[in-house]
Amino acid sequence: MGIALLFAASTYALRLYINLRRVRRGGVAPDDDPRIRPLPTLLVGMLGGLLVGITSVGSGSVIMIALLMLYPGLSAVRLVGTDLVQAVPLVLSAALANIAIHGLEWDLLVPLVVGSVPGTLLGSRIAPRVPQSFIRRGIVIVLTMSGTALLFKAGLHPFGEGHETLEAVLVAAIGAAMLLLVPLVWGLLRKQHGLPMFGAPTVSEIEALGADGDRRGRRTPTSG
Repeated sequence: MGIALLFAASTYALRLYINLRRVRRGGVAPDDDPRIRPLPTLLVGMLGGLLVGITSVGSGSVIMIALLMLYPGLSAVRLVGTDLVQAVPLVLSAALANIAIHGLEWDLLVPLVVGSVPGTLLGSRIAPRVPQSFIRRGIVIVLTMSGTALLFKAGLHPFGEGHETLEAVLVAAIGAAMLLLVPLVWGLLRKQHGLPMFGAPTVSEIEALGADGDRRGRRTPTSG
């Protein structure tokens, strides 16, 4: 699970970088009816299903980045829709298989569902008021910290046995370092592609522009 979380964080960050490159190169020719590549697409589905079946982690980000590479002309809206639809039977089959093999902890499930439903509703109201770049940055940082912590829990002890406090401090230090370094690294990547280090276009605008293959040239939005 730790490896899957770190892999998900890496692919999520890679997706943002690919969108940045597409924007600066003027995008690719739009193609909402691409030639389907059955074997690579089947392998992507198998990898996503394997990750979900083993860890319940990483299917969305891993499958999305693979689809972006396989079908660069397909709009992001169509990619997201395809990914969401395939996620329903994927997660359902993984859940049923795990229930059949390992059983179900109702004492855990009920409070999780009771808490997650209002939490989701509250999050959907808060999210539009929070800058999307903060949310995306937070996702990468939390996934990285969680993956590192799970690796320590699984037996990777950089300081030797019995140093759980130092490992917890290291996880916190990784989060703090990423909180400072991620914006700086992203700013340097933007500058490398001819954009200002900070400001417009924002991460959400870059993703939106990356979805539109018909937007060419070096146009940048004027809104913050």
